[in-house]
Order: sequence, then structure tokens, then C-alpha cells
Amino acid sequence: MREKTDKLAYILSDLRRVGPTQQTLNIIRYAGLKKASQVLTLFPEGPDTMLDAYRAAGIPVACLGLSRRRFFAGGAGRLREALRSRGIALAHSCGIIPDILTYAACRGTDCRQVVTLRNFPMEDAPTRMHPLLGKGAAAAHLYVLKRAPNLVACSRSIQIKMQARYGLPNMVSIPNGVDISRFSAGGQDKAALRRQYKLPEKALIFLSTGSFIPRKHIADTLEAFVRAGRQDALFILLGEGGLYPFLREQYRKIPAIRFFGKQADVVPFLRLSDLFLSASESEGLPNAVLEAMACGLPAFLSDIPQHKEILRQCPDGGLLFPLGDVAALAERIRKVDDRALARMREGTRAIYASDFTMEKMAAGYYRYYMERLGR
Repeated sequence: MREKTDKLAYILSDLRRVGPTQQTLNIIRYAGLKKASQVLTLFPEGPDTMLDAYRAAGIPVACLGLSRRRFFAGGAGRLREALRSRGIALAHSCGIIPDILTYAACRGTDCRQVVTLRNFPMEDAPTRMHPLLGKGAAAAHLYVLKRAPNLVACSRSIQIKMQARYGLPNMVSIPNGVDISRFSAGGQDKAALRRQYKLPEKALIFLSTGSFIPRKHIADTLEAFVRAGRQDALFILLGEGGLYPFLREQYRKIPAIRFFGKQADVVPFLRLSDLFLSASESEGLPNAVLEAMACGLPAFLSDIPQHKEILRQCPDGGLLFPLGDVAALAERIRKVDDRALARMREGTRAIYASDFTMEKMAAGYYRYYMERLGR
């Protein structure tokens, strides 16, 4: 793709190691727009940051150093000046605070804003913050989304839901994509990986990754695993969040359940496992599921629209169960056998030809940027 274009800026709260930060890095790299792009973060970095990865990729990063408690006091003005002084023609924001501040900063200027919506705000924000604060943040976000001219949903499901609920005629969808150069079924030997992490080589290993927050329903996956009563199985959970200490304490006496906390690199765990579990009630388009399937890991998924969207393109790569139905998930876990696993493992290969690759996502954004810039 062409490098020659107007200057682009990506506006993020910070570069903490989460899905949107990795997706932004890969959009810049895969769309061939690295020389035209820079990143502006609003807040100072914490310990778990991808700043070094951005710098290693040759992407300029500047931090405005706003206060997390008082960002509204002059934050939009400082961002507007940063965009103006750098000659930014297109500002791509991601996240509630970046979207709100970028909307305010771009008003009355020639800089165009692009917003990527990676979740359904009214279901996401109240579970990540105090419920009242989350509802207020979601309402402020919705105010901006209704007025921003260039909206991109990370899945067709989110686009349909937002348009049905709120109209939003300017919204299109560019599905999240998985980096198959990093997430693939090849590479490290499964038996060697299991020995490395002191796990039984012959066990049927189930895996769950992500935030320990209510909408993920991780407690449902744990209860279902226990109900299934498989003596040959192990359940590994990666991640952190408000429910983590409670659930770890609740299940600490069950040897077949292992909590590994947040991991900087999930690939070894994807490659040593046999099946992925997600009981989530709301997603954008879950990177965790795409990454698992790219590593050859079949998935048992709650029957929400975003999970269905993935399995429509990879129909043999996993199975659905009714959201909140612990008994149905337990039955899936209890009945799965080697033959079914082999069939589903082969079915995950469809992810490589699907719409959910990083190359297709980056190409979609490139076309969208060029249209916004009149190219």
C-alpha cells in the first residue's frame, strides 16, 4: 500500500497491553501507513505498556500527560494544539475518553475524526467502572457517537446493534483481525510446553483468557467445568480483574483448576491447550476467540451475536451454547471426545481465509482513510 498520504494520528488513553493497543499497532504496520502515522496518548504509561513495541516498529509516540482525574480541564484544547502543530489531517480515536476529547478537539478544524467502536458502550462501561459512573460515561460516549461523522464498528454485529438502537447512519463495520504471523497452530511442541508449565501431558486442557469482570461470566465456565466432572481434564484461566481474587479463592482447593493471572504472551498457553471456553454476554468481536482459533484451538462459545459472527465463517471451528446455561456448557465439556476435537481443530483453519485476518482489517482501514481524505 502507498505510504504517501496526509498525516494520521491515533489517539489512545495509553499503550497498556490490551487488545485495542495491539490492534492499533497492527493497523499501522499492515496498512503500510507507518511513515504517515504517529500516536498521541493522553495519559502517562503504567508498568504494563506496549510503548517499546511501538518504538521498535518505528512509530512516533507522544504523550500529552493529562491528569486521569482532571483530563476534562483543558484536555481538548491541548489535544487540538497537538493535532494542529503536527499537521494532522485524520485523527483516529479509540476508547471513551479519546473519542470524547478528539471529538471536541476536531470541532471547528479541518482535522477529521475516525472513531472505532470496539464494544457496545452501554453494556461495557458499567461493568468496568462503578455502575453509576459507567452509565454516565456510556451516555457521554453515546452523545459523541451520535454526532461523529466517521464511525467504524469492529464487527458487523456491533454495527447492526448500534444502528438498530440508535440509528447512526454513518457507521460501517471493519471486523477485527488476528495477526496470523504471530498466532498460528505451528511452532512450539505441545508436550514440551506442558512440561515447561508443569502441566500433565495427557490431560484434556480447557482454556479461558480475558478480564475477570461480570459480563464475561467466568464463574459460569468454572461451574460448568466442575459439573462436567471429567477426571481427565484441566482448566487454565489467564487474566485479571475485580472478580479474580474471589474466584481464585473459591476454587483454590480444586487441583484441576489453575489460575495463571495475566500473561504478557498468551501464545504458549493457546498452543498447549485443547479447547477454548467463553461464556461472555457482550463483546465487540473478541480477539481472544480469533487468536485461539488461529492457533488451532476449537471454541465453546455463548450464543451471542459476535460469537455467531465468527462461527458463521468458521462453522466447524467450535460449538455454541445458550448464554447463561451452565448445564448446557457442562454437557458440551462432558461429551467432547478426540474425534470431535480433531474435526473442530481442522475447522479452525477456516479462520485464515475469513474476514478476520489482520491483512483484511488493515486493508479495510486503508480504504476507509482514503475515502475520508478524498483520495
